[in-house]
Amino acid sequence: NLSGKEKREKSHVPLTIYGRAKQAAIDLRLVDSTLHDEQGSKANTAVRNIFERWQANQDAKATQIVFSDTFQSKDKAFNLFADIKHKLVALGVPEREIAIIHDYKSDESRKKLFDAVNRGDVRVLMGTTEKLGVGVNVQERLLTAHHLDAPQRPMDFEQRNGRIRRPGNIFPEVEILTYGTKNTLDSVTFQQLISKQKFINQLLRGNVSDRSFENPFDATQATFEDMMAAFSGNPLAK
Repeated sequence: NLSGKEKREKSHVPLTIYGRAKQAAIDLRLVDSTLHDEQGSKANTAVRNIFERWQANQDAKATQIVFSDTFQSKDKAFNLFADIKHKLVALGVPEREIAIIHDYKSDESRKKLFDAVNRGDVRVLMGTTEKLGVGVNVQERLLTAHHLDAPQRPMDFEQRNGRIRRPGNIFPEVEILTYGTKNTLDSVTFQQLISKQKFINQLLRGNVSDRSFENPFDATQATFEDMMAAFSGNPLAK
């Protein structure tokens, strides 16, 4: 048992472990940039999916958007977005058709980038929820959204999907892919999102008197439950 003082001194440990576990579920090189590149990682799975869709939708110049709020190792030696871009270029995607939002510092440069995405000149756009969330209008040719991690808040998940599920898209049907690694923090993260969404649903109905919260059907909440069950490795978890 730790004393009160020891608990205070080590209060950062659970947060550090949580952060490392979230990184490991995406790509182990986010934890340690010297580690081996695992072929079955989320990053490599995403590369294969992005390339297949880029290749299959050349005529329509369909675009894709890739989200991950965790993308760089602590020593900055490994960058998830740069790694994905490098691999896509190696497969044959022109470098000019791939953009990382963090490389565009000014409002003017981002505006030009978003126009290029809507024209189909840039066909793969990557970034965080913060950089690619509110106010980003790139939906005109947007066919697929890729979630490489789970954001901290339900509204962030909705903001991401709001980039693709909106008027002005030439495609009548769009695709949203959520990536998860079984038996990792991913299942816990989606469980947390379920709890937050349940509370939000209850609050919106004006019923906050109960200690426990009922489970009304909600599209966002149902998605989180599906993901949690899938990534826990047990479909009965839902």
